[in-house]
Amino acid sequence: MSPRATTTSKSYFRSDEVRVVEIYREFTETPSISADDLRARDGVYRRYTGNQFAPWSPAASGETETVAEPGGLNPRNRFNINPGIVHLSHRANSLGAEVNLAGVSGIARKKVDGTTLDGADPEKLLCCNAGGNPNRNSDPLISAQAYAQVLAGYRYTLANPVGLYIAGVADGLLLPDNKTPVPKEWWREVRGEGFGTTAPRTLRLELEIPSTEKLTISDLLIGGDPVKYPGQIAELLSVHLFVTRWKRADASIGPVVGCEKTCCQKHGTEQKALTNGECPEGYDSLYTDLLPDPAEPAPVAAPVPKAALLSLAMSAPFRVRVHKR
Repeated sequence: MSPRATTTSKSYFRSDEVRVVEIYREFTETPSISADDLRARDGVYRRYTGNQFAPWSPAASGETETVAEPGGLNPRNRFNINPGIVHLSHRANSLGAEVNLAGVSGIARKKVDGTTLDGADPEKLLCCNAGGNPNRNSDPLISAQAYAQVLAGYRYTLANPVGLYIAGVADGLLLPDNKTPVPKEWWREVRGEGFGTTAPRTLRLELEIPSTEKLTISDLLIGGDPVKYPGQIAELLSVHLFVTRWKRADASIGPVVGCEKTCCQKHGTEQKALTNGECPEGYDSLYTDLLPDPAEPAPVAAPVPKAALLSLAMSAPFRVRVHKR
């Protein structure tokens, strides 16, 4: 099979069972696939041994997350691995994760001293808003780009249809002469639209060498090395999402709220972990200006006048929830 790439969410595959089977048969070139082949007969579950990003936290220890309901679509079924990928399956690549990251990044944040967090350090911003994993490449950068809209006085919302799309392919895939890029025409847009334009909404790409060419995938080069693994090609792809934005009427940046979390960093590594402020043995506090020092006594809050309760409620941070079916 030819190399293929997709940004299609598993969420798209939970409503029309007949269509799901049709797509699986088409994209895996396996006409014998049935609905039962794609089901999780007994369900699929993930058990946490600790908080997702802070392994020492007891809050999530022993809790389980439902990956697939009994009898429902198993996003990790074998046909989505071999002979070919149909959709994304990792929990970080869900539509819910995208909506949550966009939501928490749409609120201006302040540090302990009351000054507004400028968002110049994407990882620090993500440690503050706790919108994703600070160790990923994508989450901090997406959050920082969205947050920049907030500081510029914009509101925004994810554009319809909501999704993660392939933005383009770099010219690093070369012909055997190690000089000539593979022709753009060899990339076929299977799902989506606009590949090759400035704003593509491509969901699936496949690389097809024309039959007139006496070449195989392993004859192509990346960085001077023959292509042996799909990951070599994946590194050439970039992805993006779309938002619709508009200026705030009052020319402000909106409500400015405190940080949800901060981060600790493991000794001798770049690994970061979300925390409420305390770091376990083997970790150092990384951003001490995001949350109050847990060793210091918390200030006593003054009573809030009843007349102010409504305005406080309207300016409070919101949390986006996605209900799974």
